[in-house]
Amino acid sequence: MCYHKEDRDQRALARGPVTTAPQLGDTRAARDLGLVGWGVRVFDECSRCHQGVWRLPRSIGARCDGCNRSYHRERLTALRGAANPRFKGGRRVTNEGYVIVRLQPDHPLFCMVNSNRLVFEHRLIMAEVIGRPLRDEEVVHHKEEPTTNNDPNNLELFANHSAHMAACHRRGTDEEEINRLRGQVAFLAAEIIEMKQRMTALDGGPPGVKSDDNSGTLQA
Repeated sequence: MCYHKEDRDQRALARGPVTTAPQLGDTRAARDLGLVGWGVRVFDECSRCHQGVWRLPRSIGARCDGCNRSYHRERLTALRGAANPRFKGGRRVTNEGYVIVRLQPDHPLFCMVNSNRLVFEHRLIMAEVIGRPLRDEEVVHHKEEPTTNNDPNNLELFANHSAHMAACHRRGTDEEEINRLRGQVAFLAAEIIEMKQRMTALDGGPPGVKSDDNSGTLQA
């Protein structure tokens, strides 16, 4: 057993329990108060609730822990949303290119937010258009790029992910067919130009000019 600790315990027993109420400015060792550490504590009062508390000398005149938490909670509540001078409308763009917004608890569609009170703007706009909150399995599709264009005319609602993927597959097939037909049209146009050039060469004159068999002169 450490003799220093034994001597300290014996001195504490010799002093006996503290029966008198502490006064402002009284100092005690932290170990005598049952606190962790070797420093000295000063008896002071909270600047807000005026309750007595033992604290470090550098914290004299400050708020107690409970009042400090309440103060910061009230301050954050007062500076929330549009009341905050750094408020930017609650909108920002994610790395994937989608716009997310932060809703307040009094918003009628607050049930759609995640744990951070955020919701995708395109889902929020679609919910406002149909007049009800969206279900988790419902998907909102952007008809045209970019995905930051959340105009209601650019949004389309699907019942689930499977319906969304099926529609995208059909649209992809239609686009492939359109591109194939465009390629055929371009090929036929090139064929027509080549055939005209061959016919002009067989007639023996430049395009748009023909010969007069009777007079032997060229006519435009």
